[in-house]
Amino acid sequence: MTAGAGGFTDEGWPDGHGGGDGHVVPKDRMTVSEASVYLAVDAETLTRMASERSIPSLEVEGQWVFSKKSIDKWRRQREAKRP
Repeated sequence: MTAGAGGFTDEGWPDGHGGGDGHVVPKDRMTVSEASVYLAVDAETLTRMASERSIPSLEVEGQWVFSKKSIDKWRRQREAKRP
């Protein structure tokens, strides 16, 4: 499991970890394809952003997962920084 980016917190991730089986299973989990639709970003671009740790994400068993709550917070922070 690899933690994500820029001010990423455990918001949106149950107990900050996951189920008793050792897997991280966020309540509001999105796959790359779901998050790319939600953000209107190409899936390849989103995967690169996750790999570069420029967007809140976790890598679980080789797959990137995104928390809607963390993504929403990340978006608000980015919008607040715009001039």
